[in-house]
Amino acid sequence: MFNTRLQTLVPFADDFATVIVDYIDIHYNNYAIFNYESASYNTTDIDPTPTIPSNSNGVFSSTAGLVIDATTGFIDNSASMAGNYVVTYQVGPCDNYLSTTNVEIIDNTLSIDSFKNATFKLFPNPTKSTIQ
Repeated sequence: MFNTRLQTLVPFADDFATVIVDYIDIHYNNYAIFNYESASYNTTDIDPTPTIPSNSNGVFSSTAGLVIDATTGFIDNSASMAGNYVVTYQVGPCDNYLSTTNVEIIDNTLSIDSFKNATFKLFPNPTKSTIQ
């Protein structure tokens, strides 16, 4: 009978420990974890909002030049200056629930993504006078 209880108790203890660890991870360790879909955004891209745990109520902040909503983490690409930024998310007053990530804003508004071949024709060809 002792062997039967031991055979039942060991798997139960393993499963119970897994449940406890998962509970602690969900409710205590992951408050400040967040991420954006990409690490780089163009000023003309759709403005990103981070993924955060549903049970966290933190505050977002960043280095100067990045326009970010402190409550949602929504970044306004078009209002932000081009550059590299550190985004911080802090839940509560202690640094145990603080997480950071890097975000780059790129301004390609004056760049050319594709080139268009233009044809140029001059008539009459050849000419002997000045072309105006």
